[in-house]
Amino acid sequence: MPLPIAATLTEVRLLGRALVWAVEPSPCLRALHEAVWSSVGGWPSPEEFVPHLSLALRVPPSSQAAALQLLTAVPPMSGLFVAARTYDTERRTAHPL
Repeated sequence: MPLPIAATLTEVRLLGRALVWAVEPSPCLRALHEAVWSSVGGWPSPEEFVPHLSLALRVPPSSQAAALQLLTAVPPMSGLFVAARTYDTERRTAHPL
């Protein structure tokens, strides 16, 4: 699945302790994820895939409600994904795909 891929950013929410902007899981995005997952592994399986953009990785519990309240009015946006990378949470490094 070649890039660019159309993408729609939906609501801002929490994913664990991370503040994320959810991405609509379009068929093209799911196909790209599955192609990368089957080639390199180490990613969540296609069934566990939660497409998102990370805004903040470790929001303290005491700040989560305020962060969500601040960003609830952010409207959905559409655009293109033109590059892809993977983030190694243990080494805290990003790698282009």
